[in-house]
Amino acid sequence: MGSVCTCVHANPAITDANKTELSNLLGVSRDRVDLWLTGKAAVPHNFQLVIAAFLRTPAQELFTDIKSAEAADTQD
Repeated sequence: MGSVCTCVHANPAITDANKTELSNLLGVSRDRVDLWLTGKAAVPHNFQLVIAAFLRTPAQELFTDIKSAEAADTQD
């Protein structure tokens, strides 16, 4: 089973049409997308990069299990 993580924050300007488009792209229900984007459900890892690209937001700014390159470098 892949890792799951909560969406920390998403683009507040996303429209209902965008949510429908994203649900169609991912092959999941619109309700599932709403849960993910509001942080009420964990987002499976295999969807995280697609959602980040769709929202045009770096994945590490959206998901708590993706570290930024800068944070990862300081932990070495």
